[in-house]
Amino acid sequence: SSTDHGTRQVPSAKIDTKVEPQTSLTLFNMIVR
Repeated sequence: SSTDHGTRQVPSAKIDTKVEPQTSLTLFNMIVR
Protein backbone atom coordinates (compact mmCIF):
# COMPACT_ATOMS: atom_id res chain seq x y z
CA SER A 1 0.00 0.00 0.00
CA SER A 2 2.95 2.35 0.69
CA THR A 3 4.02 2.06 -2.98
CA ASP A 4 0.51 2.99 -4.15
CA HIS A 5 0.57 6.09 -1.92
CA GLY A 6 3.88 7.16 -3.49
CA THR A 7 2.55 6.80 -7.03
CA ARG A 8 -0.52 8.81 -6.05
CA GLN A 9 1.62 11.66 -4.72
CA VAL A 10 3.57 11.95 -7.98
CA PRO A 11 0.63 12.95 -10.26
CA SER A 12 -0.70 15.33 -7.61
CA ALA A 13 2.68 17.09 -7.55
CA LYS A 14 2.61 17.45 -11.35
CA ILE A 15 -0.85 19.02 -11.15
CA ASP A 16 0.36 21.47 -8.48
CA THR A 17 3.27 22.59 -10.68
CA LYS A 18 0.82 23.21 -13.54
CA VAL A 19 -1.64 25.10 -11.34
CA GLU A 20 0.94 27.32 -9.63
CA PRO A 21 2.17 29.09 -12.81
CA GLN A 22 -1.43 29.76 -13.92
CA THR A 23 -2.39 31.34 -10.59
CA SER A 24 0.80 33.42 -10.56
CA LEU A 25 0.02 34.63 -14.09
CA THR A 26 -3.53 35.64 -13.14
CA LEU A 27 -2.22 37.50 -10.08
CA PHE A 28 0.41 39.22 -12.22
CA ASN A 29 -2.24 40.32 -14.75
CA MET A 30 -4.44 41.61 -11.92
CA ILE A 31 -1.56 43.68 -10.52
CA VAL A 32 -0.65 45.05 -13.96
CA ARG A 33 -4.24 46.09 -14.64
